Amino acid sequence: MLYDRRWHVMDEDALSVALRFVDRGELVAQCNVAAVAAPGAEPVTLEAFQRDVQKSLGATFGEFVRATQGTTPRGYRLLDVLVHGQAAGLPIVWHYFHLSEGSDRQVVLAFTYEQGLADAMVGQAEAFLGRVQFERPAARGAPGAGITR
Repeated sequence: MLYDRRWHVMDEDALSVALRFVDRGELVAQCNVAAVAAPGAEPVTLEAFQRDVQKSLGATFGEFVRATQGTTPRGYRLLDVLVHGQAAGLPIVWHYFHLSEGSDRQVVLAFTYEQGLADAMVGQAEAFLGRVQFERPAARGAPGAGITR
């Protein structure tokens, strides 16, 4: 996963990373990336992904603005969910993406930013998504998708 130099890693482990987007010294957004896997499971449906998003946001959830599915230029299956809500009295945007290549290679990206900063985020999520690439296992039985920078 390659990303713009304005993104800074704040926390990471083997299966997830939290990054913050800082532009001209100002915090604009956060992106949480988590590898998920359910080997042999059915692909996640758009409706199930929306339910998971709404559940994870809890009381901060407001409304779904968009929910679509498709494929990326690399051929990965893409679920795209845009949500508006409120947190600490501020209007917030949550933009969730679920990328998958089969059931054992899946990653969820969650971008969070204030609605007033939406202009600064134009194209950022899409550029980020365009750079995500699943690793190929090194040997038979190797783990599927880890987070690698």
